[in-house]
Amino acid sequence: MAQESSGARRSRTDAVWIHSGSPHCCVYSGHSDSVICLHGTRGKLISGSVDSTIRVWSTSQPTCEAVLEGHTDWVRCIDCRGSTIVSGSDDCTIKIWDLDSGKLMKSIEAKSMNCLQLFGDVVFYGSEEGSIFILDVETGQQLAALTGHSQSINCMQIWDEGEVLVTGSGDCTVRFWSLANHQCLYIYQHHSFSVNCLCIADSTLFTGSGDCTLRAIKISNNQTDGEGISFSGHTSPVFCLHVKNELLFSGAGDCSVRVWNKMTGECVLHLPGSPGTSDIMRATGHMDWVNAIWADGEVVFSGSVDKTIRRWH
Repeated sequence: MAQESSGARRSRTDAVWIHSGSPHCCVYSGHSDSVICLHGTRGKLISGSVDSTIRVWSTSQPTCEAVLEGHTDWVRCIDCRGSTIVSGSDDCTIKIWDLDSGKLMKSIEAKSMNCLQLFGDVVFYGSEEGSIFILDVETGQQLAALTGHSQSINCMQIWDEGEVLVTGSGDCTVRFWSLANHQCLYIYQHHSFSVNCLCIADSTLFTGSGDCTLRAIKISNNQTDGEGISFSGHTSPVFCLHVKNELLFSGAGDCSVRVWNKMTGECVLHLPGSPGTSDIMRATGHMDWVNAIWADGEVVFSGSVDKTIRRWH
């Protein structure tokens, strides 16, 4: 069901710059509950929260440029393409927003979801029940459903120039799907707990898991190739990752952010959390789980259950 609304209001936020040795950290505050997802585009950082709002921030300074209101429950996932923002929520809707104006352009009925991705005129989303749905953005109609996972779909990425969809699940597996015939091409399992996040870069699959590790393995002909490498150091489930150039960034339930050499698995920087700190604005790290991460050049953004986004540089 489509509807149009204007859900944006201007907002600014306080910031405190902290020098904790290396690197510097800047706190972005404004959300009233946990930050669940982040996405960067066109010099903007987009965040989704348990407080049911989406915020648009400057990536260069801690300023909230707009608050997008329209969801009535947790905002679980966000994707951006050009001037279009797509968001998925526990209110069982997918909403389409215009980044420039902040207007809600369309609302599509869906199921509860953890992840989504916009590709051309269709949106893919992964449901709590373990199915992947493909919807027409213009009409909201369901075009296909991919079944095979036995637990929630936690992460996904379109790959191979739109020919393949890769999904990670609570059933500990990663599946490769043909978007031509909607059949499962390959199943990869190496983690012992849920696959919470994934990314494909340079023909390599990177995954983060509830088993507290990350893994990297080469992909060839839509299958994994070789043994791959493991990234160990987090002491709680890994919830998010992002690959940028030669580095892999991760966030976890141990309140920390880690930066890795993506080729060797070596941890090159550890940004520890500050659980138990009373002043959130002066804490040198996150005070609770790190749910989301986004890297842009030498700047890394992390979003947390502590309601803040931190900009590390």
